[in-house]
Amino acid sequence: MSHLNVTGLRKSYGDNVVLRDISFSVERGECVGILGPSGSGKSTILRCLNRLETSDGGSIMVGDTAIGPAPGLRNRQLRADLVNQRRLFGMVFQQFELFPRMTVLQNVVVGQRVVKGRAKDEAVERARRELDRVGLLDKQDAMPSSLSGGQQQRVAIARAVAMDPEILLFDEPTSALDPELVGEVLAVMRDIASGDITMLVVTHELGFAADVSDTILFIDKGVVVESGPPAAVIGNPQNERTRRFLSRMGHVRPVGESV
Repeated sequence: MSHLNVTGLRKSYGDNVVLRDISFSVERGECVGILGPSGSGKSTILRCLNRLETSDGGSIMVGDTAIGPAPGLRNRQLRADLVNQRRLFGMVFQQFELFPRMTVLQNVVVGQRVVKGRAKDEAVERARRELDRVGLLDKQDAMPSSLSGGQQQRVAIARAVAMDPEILLFDEPTSALDPELVGEVLAVMRDIASGDITMLVVTHELGFAADVSDTILFIDKGVVVESGPPAAVIGNPQNERTRRFLSRMGHVRPVGESV
């Protein structure tokens, strides 16, 4: 079995059908780039994976673990089950989501202490190691408000990695950044992708997705329109909808368009 298997995932908000039938699999250590227009359901996929949203149907499996509320559990058991399943995932959001009244170091330590139950010394040591990895150990005593957007996002990445997730989820991690700050965040993500952690990255950075992804998923209107290696999906897309999207992003010309 693949590390992550998603089958027939569905999600609606009232009459708005966001995910119609999402199916894909991810091998351990693989990086998957998720592309698609705004409103296509990309972020909702990630939110269903880590149970920030509850899907309406389909299945999510991480190894032998089914993701989602198990039938027949009481409230306390459901909460414990939710916490255990969320531990499998690390999430890096668009807007950083750092605690504003905690220092950089405290932001990376707190989850390890509360969720992982690590001893303080161990959590601090791990936090410093991850901050050093993202080039921000010298900012460990700074407050988030004193950092640039790129620095805040690198702290958020360090925080997520320090939790030792099975799967790391990135939801448009550079969309809130000024263009000159994007590169520093992508460099950190490239470093992480070169390791053995499983990554799913929702992004509009096509060059980055092509460079680091083992597989690209192109999502539109809640379905997987096209999937495969970057050279195929980005370099030689077969679906007309994929070609139109990439053309608007400046990568390919739609079939039939004159030179």
